[in-house]
Amino acid sequence: MTGKYTSVLVNDPYTLENLAINTSVTFLTWFKKKYSTEIVESKWIVERFLSQEQFNSADTPDMYRERIRPYLTYISYADLLPYLYYHLFENIEVQMRMNSPADINAFFNSLTIICCELNQKQAFQIRQNKKVQKTSPLKPLKDIEEINTTALFKELYNLEYRDGPI
Repeated sequence: MTGKYTSVLVNDPYTLENLAINTSVTFLTWFKKKYSTEIVESKWIVERFLSQEQFNSADTPDMYRERIRPYLTYISYADLLPYLYYHLFENIEVQMRMNSPADINAFFNSLTIICCELNQKQAFQIRQNKKVQKTSPLKPLKDIEEINTTALFKELYNLEYRDGPI
């Protein structure tokens, strides 16, 4: 074994009798307790991380997956899903809830598809807006401002000489 579980103690600190770990049964008992302790602590850390994480507008689904993936082993999918929904933008979250992915791989596949669809729609809208701007010239704002200021000065001039100086 490597990592957290390399140092097996002589006696089991998780049992009241503090039995010696010298048989497979006592080893498995110790291992289950040690594993659950490590997982509970790790789960708490993961929940703290996930509560502060967000899916940014500059992120791609692959970038988000790579950032989140190391933390997914410590928490079940049912417990993870509310955090993942909270990270997403509202329009993506609604579509994800409608799809209701069955597991984490399906979640990321759906996220990729939805983001691609949204990017295509946004690109289409930008092209349409450029076409509309080319076909419908707008009246320059300077002319409107000049007309309004000219009318305003005439009105002030009439008030000043009709009623006396202001």
